[in-house]
Amino acid sequence: MKPILLTLLALLVVLAGAGWFYLDHVAQRVVERGGSRALGVPVQVDSMALSPFSGRLGIDGLRVANPEGFSAEPLFRLDRGAVQVRPASLFADVIEVPELTLDGLIVRLERKNAGTNLDRIVENLRGNNTGEDAGSGDAGADTGAASGQPTRLRIGYLRITGVGAQVDLGPELGERGRFSVDVPPIEMRDLGDDPDGLTVAALVERITRAVADEVEAAVARRVGRELKDAGKEAIESGKKQLEKRLRDEAEKLLGQ
Repeated sequence: MKPILLTLLALLVVLAGAGWFYLDHVAQRVVERGGSRALGVPVQVDSMALSPFSGRLGIDGLRVANPEGFSAEPLFRLDRGAVQVRPASLFADVIEVPELTLDGLIVRLERKNAGTNLDRIVENLRGNNTGEDAGSGDAGADTGAASGQPTRLRIGYLRITGVGAQVDLGPELGERGRFSVDVPPIEMRDLGDDPDGLTVAALVERITRAVADEVEAAVARRVGRELKDAGKEAIESGKKQLEKRLRDEAEKLLGQ
């Protein structure tokens, strides 16, 4: 009897491990498909790992491709993320996420004649109507494993740290148009705080818009400082030229 019990116990452990392994892949597929659907460009995740007892989901190496017409470099590159999930809600209609943290987000902002890559992504978000029902168009794009319905989330607190932007404002500005800026941490609360929650695509839209706004604000501050410094340099240069001219005229008059 004892060997049979041990065998059954071992079998249950293997099945449980396989179940959580399967959930890892389901979560990765939901993020990739939901993100790609919302942004209109490929989204790729290197790996995701779900801890069954703590309800913690780890994300490693997320990349969002640049829109067509821009460089082959990723538009967004995320080093790591952590999602705290209430395990009991994993099989409910709305998954409860008390906390979502993302760290090491690098944004590449590029400008071409028609605008920036961030402008294009925001246009994609607007055109895909993600805020309405991001899971309605493609039955397998953003769905839960069991119900076939869009995966929906309710997030208490979102924090994005280590945000930086690599900026290329076009060849017209040369080296002056290529620089890097740091972006302050981004915090959001009570996302999807209603009975229906948010689809993954709608969550991607909220995060992308918030990041785009903060990056553009940081770039504007940097450009504003440079223009201010350039203005000061021009004024100082003009003052020196005027002083020299007046001195020359004064010496000429004194000589006469």
